[in-house]
Amino acid sequence: MTQTVAQKPRTSRVSPFSLAPWFPREFFELDQLFDSLNSNQANMTNQLVTRMDISETDHAIEVQMDLPGVKPEDVEITVENNMVTIRGQRMEEREQKDNNRQFHAVERRFGSFSRSFTLPTSIKESEAVAEFRDGVLHVTFPKSEEVKPKKISIKTK
Repeated sequence: MTQTVAQKPRTSRVSPFSLAPWFPREFFELDQLFDSLNSNQANMTNQLVTRMDISETDHAIEVQMDLPGVKPEDVEITVENNMVTIRGQRMEEREQKDNNRQFHAVERRFGSFSRSFTLPTSIKESEAVAEFRDGVLHVTFPKSEEVKPKKISIKTK
């Protein structure tokens, strides 16, 4: 006769500080899905997806935008009512005489781009400076005098 022995159910102890229970794998897959939808939407509209950083110092608002392969003359920067718009295009560079060329992968993107954002403070539009360095657009918007921090000295009696 076979004897069956009851076993205790196994319980796994998970640290309350572990991220695994709070961020399941499906969360990361969903995040990747949204990333792919955003890039597919840009591809369908022939829009380039540009990345930028906006930072603020005591004296200026600074913007850095990655624009590899874009010529400075193909970029336009406008400021209206503290709204900055940076638009331009990256042209496709294919030679017409290469009719026999067969492509095995085409991953570089071409087309137009446009990014707009509101400045957090008023600026001196006439003193804004923009320059290209190594495929990165650097724009500096000096702050207006009335918004710059002022040091107030304290007098003693």
